[in-house]
Amino acid sequence: MKPSTNRDLLLNISGQLYYLNDKIDIIDKRTETYPKLYENVDKLIGEIVENRQERTSMNKEIQNHESRLKSLESEI
Repeated sequence: MKPSTNRDLLLNISGQLYYLNDKIDIIDKRTETYPKLYENVDKLIGEIVENRQERTSMNKEIQNHESRLKSLESEI
């Protein structure tokens, strides 16, 4: 086997760098929409949390009304 020369090593490294650069470009293209996705998911999660809080609040109000109605019904 012939020993590698500096030129051969540089060509090999250059080829590997070119290959890695291509892979990075592919990753960049695939992930460029992630910030939008994360933003939309954050909005959706915010709406879900808000909806749950609202339902909890409304459930307490309904229970309060129900107990008031029961007390009124018992007096009638």
